[in-house]
Amino acid sequence: MIRIRWVHIEATKVFQFAIFIFFRFHCLENFICARWVHVCLFLFRGTKKNEKKKRTMNRWCISASIYTCSEILSSYISERPISQDRTFRTVACGATADAVFLRAYHIGIDQRIKSPLVRMGLEQICIAPFYDAGYLTVVKGSSWSFDDFWKIYKHDCCFWPMVSYAGYRFVPTKTRYIYVSLMSLVWSTWRASNVESN
Repeated sequence: MIRIRWVHIEATKVFQFAIFIFFRFHCLENFICARWVHVCLFLFRGTKKNEKKKRTMNRWCISASIYTCSEILSSYISERPISQDRTFRTVACGATADAVFLRAYHIGIDQRIKSPLVRMGLEQICIAPFYDAGYLTVVKGSSWSFDDFWKIYKHDCCFWPMVSYAGYRFVPTKTRYIYVSLMSLVWSTWRASNVESN
């Protein structure tokens, strides 16, 4: 428990550092994004009395920092300029989906299905297509094609089943979010490197 609480406390610092690096080098002039960061940090400070909201905000901060880092890393890997608009949309949508919806899915499926193999299969069939399509919509708008989706989903099926099975089999629900977040950094960096925004 001590380690879990430490990670929750440090999550905000990680998020602050990632956002600081991004805005320091690329988005200093973007007032709207800067206000968005202030709102996020205000929400975190304002939820100390409510442990459930505090944990949700911690998970959101972890996801936001991972999406921010993956966008920055992918821009250097693919040698494309960093788009502050794309990064803002990816971080806001991705972190919210991970911290709220994916977490609720993990808790629900752990309570109802015991087999890690079945959990992994359901996640790959029911969750992954929506996540991949959602990412393409956030980045490319409505101009993506089925070929774009199929390219990402094929790699998704190569990467996530093994990762998800190991998570369901060996990682407890309470700490699984940390494990999934670390794996998401690898996946999000690859995905961002291979999807060009319009």
